[in-house]
Amino acid sequence: MNTGTTMVDTVTLSIPERQVRSPCRKKQWIITCSDDNAYESMLVPFVGSLISLARWDGSIVVLDFGLSLSRVERLRDLGIVVEKARCNHNVVLDRFLYLGGFALRRGGLIAHWDADVWFTGSVSELFDTYHREHSGRLVCTIDPVFQQSFYSVATGEPQLRKMRGVFQRLIQMLGHVLQCGFLCGDAVVMQKFSRYLQHLVSAGEVRPSWGSDAVGLSYFCYEHPHLVDVVDSGYNCLPDCQPERLGQHYFLQGRQVRALHLTSPWRGSEDGQNYRFQKVYPELHQLWMERLRTTG
Repeated sequence: MNTGTTMVDTVTLSIPERQVRSPCRKKQWIITCSDDNAYESMLVPFVGSLISLARWDGSIVVLDFGLSLSRVERLRDLGIVVEKARCNHNVVLDRFLYLGGFALRRGGLIAHWDADVWFTGSVSELFDTYHREHSGRLVCTIDPVFQQSFYSVATGEPQLRKMRGVFQRLIQMLGHVLQCGFLCGDAVVMQKFSRYLQHLVSAGEVRPSWGSDAVGLSYFCYEHPHLVDVVDSGYNCLPDCQPERLGQHYFLQGRQVRALHLTSPWRGSEDGQNYRFQKVYPELHQLWMERLRTTG
C-alpha cells in the first residue's frame, strides 16, 4: 500500500534550530533581499524551501532593506547572514549595486534569487559545476514575458532607440530578453556586472527605476556576450513557462525545476495560488512560519 510518504515528507516533522553548513560550501552564497512587507509572504517560503527542500548546506545571506530588529535576530539565530543595505534608488537596482561590494569583501561563488522564489529541488549542482561549465561568466535565464514597461527606463529618444535595438538583437539570438530573478557568478564577474549597472545610471543611459536591473542585464549580455551564459529556466521558472507538476515536483522540458519564481502577476492571481509553497507544502510552510515568526 502506498501511503504517499516520501523522503521529502519527513522534513515536515522538524525544523532545524540552525542551518547546517558544510565547510566546503562556506564561500558559496545564496542571497536574496527583503523588508518587513515581504518577510512572511516571500522570505519565509524562500528560506524554508531552501533549507528543507533544496537542503542547501552553503551560506545564506539576506540583504536587509527594512527588516525589524526582531526579524533580523530571528534570521541570525538560524545561522543566516543579514547585511543592512541602503535603498538609494529602488530595491531591484540597489541590490545589485550592493552585491559588487559584497563580492569584493566576501569572494566565492554567489547566486542571487528574487525573494518571490521558492526552491523545489537541490541547487547544489549549479555551484558544483560552475567552474567547469561557466567559469568567469554570469549565469542567468530568459524572461518568457516581455514587459513593455522596460521602455520607461530610457532617459531620452536616443536611449530608447538603443534599447529597442538591443532587445531586438537579443530576441533574435535567444528568443527572449533576460530575467533578473536569478543570477549566479564568481566574485569577479559579479563586481563587473555591479560596476556596469552603476555606469549605466551615472552616464544617464537608464533611469534608476523599476526594471533598470533587467535592462542593464540585457545590455551587459549584448555588449559582453563572452561574460554571460544563458541556461534553461529550471533555476528560475516562472509559471508562464508552464512547468508540469508531478506530485510535489515540477518539470520543464523533461528536466526537474529547481526554483519556482512567482512574479507579481502570479502572486495576485487565482491560478498563481496553486504554485505557492504554502499550497504545495502547507504543513512545512506552517512549521517555518512558526519558526520565523516574531512578535515585533
